[in-house]
Amino acid sequence: MTKDKIWPFEGPRLAGMREHYNRILFFFEEAQKFSDSVKKFRFMIASIYSAQAIVELICESADKKQLSVTRQDLDSTLPKKLPWYNLIEKIRIHDFHRFGLTPPDPKKKVMFLGGPIKLRAQKGEATYSIQSSGPEQRVTGSSGIEEQRPLLRKDGEFFDDETKQYVSLERIVGDFLEAAHEVIKEFEHQLEGSD
Repeated sequence: MTKDKIWPFEGPRLAGMREHYNRILFFFEEAQKFSDSVKKFRFMIASIYSAQAIVELICESADKKQLSVTRQDLDSTLPKKLPWYNLIEKIRIHDFHRFGLTPPDPKKKVMFLGGPIKLRAQKGEATYSIQSSGPEQRVTGSSGIEEQRPLLRKDGEFFDDETKQYVSLERIVGDFLEAAHEVIKEFEHQLEGSD
């Protein structure tokens, strides 16, 4: 990775996106200095917050009509441009609002599923189980399962619903960091001097 990206003066929302990019870069590089899994985890989880902030600032720019695309356009295009888009949102929500995420303990094997997940059996059955390949659902009759961004974590890695794999925070942050700079540049000319 490179040192902080320095850009010329720009509108405050664009400046905020760039600052969050630089924070991700800083936290990612600091995490690499530690072999201690707790310290590494804390830097990586801090970078997740800035990754989500970039997404929210881009979406806010669309809501304020500062971009040539709508929020609906972004909802369909950003997940393709920013790796782990939905997983980052779920990690941030669970850490900030639901349970708080703790560092993995290399001496323990731990699996945790955070919900909410509601099973509704009606003239049939509804089952939700965790297999080695990830969550598995089964419904029959008029039964159903309602999920609200569940997060599955196994030994410090997070299950991604789209790719059906467990991924480390380091990979999530590294992949996002590589793509985020180009995404910010894509909207740069529209956001310069706005607000």
